[in-house]
Amino acid sequence: MFRSFAMRGARIVWASASLVLLGVAVPNCGGNDSAAGSPGSGAVAGASGQGGNAGAGGNAGAAGSQVGGFAGSGATAPGDAGKTDAAPPCKPSCGKRECGDDGCKGECGKCAAYELCSGNAWCLAPSDVKAAPPVRVMTLNLCGNNCPYTGVTPTAWAATVGKSMEDWKTDAALFTEMCYGQLAHLRARLGAGWGYVWRSSHADLAGCGKWGTDRRFGMAIVAPHSATALPNRQIADLMPVPSCDDYNQRQLLCAEPKIDGVTTLTCVTHFTHKSGNCRVQQAQKVADLTLSWSGGSATILGGDLNAKPESADLDPLYAIGGGKGRYFEIDQEEPKWWPTGCTGACRSGEFTFPASKPDRKIDFIFFSAKHFTSLTGDVLTAASGSATDHLTVRGAAARK
Repeated sequence: MFRSFAMRGARIVWASASLVLLGVAVPNCGGNDSAAGSPGSGAVAGASGQGGNAGAGGNAGAAGSQVGGFAGSGATAPGDAGKTDAAPPCKPSCGKRECGDDGCKGECGKCAAYELCSGNAWCLAPSDVKAAPPVRVMTLNLCGNNCPYTGVTPTAWAATVGKSMEDWKTDAALFTEMCYGQLAHLRARLGAGWGYVWRSSHADLAGCGKWGTDRRFGMAIVAPHSATALPNRQIADLMPVPSCDDYNQRQLLCAEPKIDGVTTLTCVTHFTHKSGNCRVQQAQKVADLTLSWSGGSATILGGDLNAKPESADLDPLYAIGGGKGRYFEIDQEEPKWWPTGCTGACRSGEFTFPASKPDRKIDFIFFSAKHFTSLTGDVLTAASGSATDHLTVRGAAARK
């Protein structure tokens, strides 16, 4: 969530009024993200079912209750008269959740009257987005090839993402797993005044056909700019050894748009889902290249890194927590995400994957520590983004 650089305790929530994906369970598509045990599609919120919970006195619940409910106090099922066996009590499961469903037809807590319950079940205070620092970035893995996007037209998708970029006053949007047809629709939605750079990792993927006849697949950076192409496009392959090769042909893509009036190296990348030895080599290569290409000046880096914040795979990037890099990450100073015992700043953050039921952070926005301060960020719910298996990450910072 956001804390303004003027009042670090303030939090910001943005709610989209655009696309209509409320209640849609997003499948865990693609299979290219780390950590075993990713849940697949979750249950649709508010779905009706049969076999509702019996209330006090034993009357069966009506349709619209959860499937497979327990009998309430004093309830007897047909044919069970005289039996005294009772169903085991439901054990609420809240963890760090502050609000929302506790899994037992109750709530993990109630938010104050002025707060909203976020997609990750935290109570957040709504506030004007203008309170965030002036340098604004967002990143999203679109899962454009593998995710079905059922019921979502290209035009509606572009309208949602385009509006989220405009509402956030985005200086740069960093997209991974993007079909070129998505970029084409997004450019049409945004119109003049936006530039882009693109890098293909695949020339023709069938799953990209739902976006148009150009079935290329890759990454893109989209930013406000007077010309169609962002200046000084830089690309690099991130496959250090043959054993790290995988389906997505991992790469680094950079450009140098003017952000907050300053030419700023801005990059997007997508690390392998394979073992850490490959990822740490990719992270080191990204660290080395961004330092070289920027000449040590201001740099912004984002994308899907397929590793958790505390992973040693990301040591070449982080400037804290045992890291040897030159970057701060947007969530590191947010106490809500800190592990027990953390003080000051920690490698942690709001969960971004899988979109249907987030249980880990693998999507990041980094700012070079020497040049930026007052870092802050948040994660949009699935309903306010697009029908992918990741959540949209927004970050902001102020220049030193």
